[in-house]
Amino acid sequence: MEQDKRMNDEWDSLLSDLDDTLRETDSSATHIDLEQSASRTSPNTAYVSFENEEAAPDATAAFTVPSPPDFDVTKAMDGLLSPVPTQETDDVKVFDSSEPSAECATDDAVSKTTVIAATQVLPEAKKDAVEDKTPKGKKNKNEAMGCLKSLIYMTIVLVLAIILGYFSACAVIDVMGLYNDGTELRITVEEGDGTQEIAQLLEEKDIIDYPLVFRVFCKFKGDSAAFHPGDFVVRRGMDYNALINTLSQGEMLETVTVMIPEGTTLEGIAAILEKNEVCTEEQFFDGLESFDYDQYDFFKEIPQEKRANRTYLAEGYLFPDTYEFYVNDAATSVIGRMIDNFEVRSKDAFDSIRASGRTVDDVIIAASIVQQEAGDAKDMPRVMRVIENRLANPSSFPRLEMDSTQDYLDGLDNVSGDAYQSSYDTYKMQGMPSGAICNPGLQAINAAINPSQEPDILNCFYFASVISTGETKFSETFAEHEAWCIEHGVGVYGD
Repeated sequence: MEQDKRMNDEWDSLLSDLDDTLRETDSSATHIDLEQSASRTSPNTAYVSFENEEAAPDATAAFTVPSPPDFDVTKAMDGLLSPVPTQETDDVKVFDSSEPSAECATDDAVSKTTVIAATQVLPEAKKDAVEDKTPKGKKNKNEAMGCLKSLIYMTIVLVLAIILGYFSACAVIDVMGLYNDGTELRITVEEGDGTQEIAQLLEEKDIIDYPLVFRVFCKFKGDSAAFHPGDFVVRRGMDYNALINTLSQGEMLETVTVMIPEGTTLEGIAAILEKNEVCTEEQFFDGLESFDYDQYDFFKEIPQEKRANRTYLAEGYLFPDTYEFYVNDAATSVIGRMIDNFEVRSKDAFDSIRASGRTVDDVIIAASIVQQEAGDAKDMPRVMRVIENRLANPSSFPRLEMDSTQDYLDGLDNVSGDAYQSSYDTYKMQGMPSGAICNPGLQAINAAINPSQEPDILNCFYFASVISTGETKFSETFAEHEAWCIEHGVGVYGD
């Protein structure tokens, strides 16, 4: 009896501790009913009262716990606050919240109970009053995820709005024709060209930026956007209305056939174009200054320091040929057509040039000298052989001494030839000139790529030509060269 009383006192003390803990931590105001505990039939049985609004006022629960010292206040509280249903009877709900303990003390006064259990006795009508609440941590996590999703959604919407706004602004600028240079261009509308083909043509000419917007705009214009075949002058910077009105007129422009001879300089080309009323010399030279050369790879290869010492960057690249130009054409359009022709006609030579380790510019400079020095096409590879022989022996021939380079400087009218003596005159400078001295034809370009391999030319370092007959003499020694020049009155030995 003494032993039972002592154990009951200890157990009551533990229940009191549990009650204090529940009152401090549990918002439901659940507490231990010690009076009912006093009337328990088993030494380790107690009752719990539920006094919050969600539970019935007369709701109670009974639970069993292990005897001291296996009793644990935290585990007991967990069992009360978070019960897990394990079985159900007609008027009693039993909850089990722990695994069996292998260390429970057993004797005659203490049952062999190894679990923390609670039996909640609720009237049948009150059972639905108790709600299952979401744990606070999980609720906070769900709220955080919801906020994150909202933030991501708002960010995506904002980015899309910015992108849409940017392209809308660009489209409006394109429709209105703002922020362009006003350069005049000639375009040709072919028979059968529709809105799609014309929009693509305008984009290729850098007149519009958004062909799809142009097509939609034309659709809204309806019959007023009925295009006709013909040649038209348009400007970069025209608004869509002006473009449609211009391209709907069907105006045919006057053209003129112009022949540019091989070996013509840029100043000579300017004079020919003005004579044929294509453009004035002033317009041509202004076009040379504003033209975008770096759209071509062979111009990109020319280093800046080499460009700085040139009379004209485009010298050598306006291919001599027969062209059909518009009367009063835009100078940049004329220049572009001639450079495009050079690219097409010289395309097969580009691979050979780069395979030899040289640049296109190196070959064009050499070809321009060959074009001016050779008496006829058959002598062009021979002249190139002499040039290469002299370049390969700088100790004996420090200078090329080509008369054509001096003649080029003397013939300049729009720039001062004296300013380029040190970079073009091969009697005063070493090596090749800084730029071409004319616009060579395809035969001269091929000769510059493939110098003569003739046995009697391989070791020649001199040549001289009789202009009246076209005869050219190639010599290995200066004495032989001088004797021939005296005999034929060539160069300084002429009358």
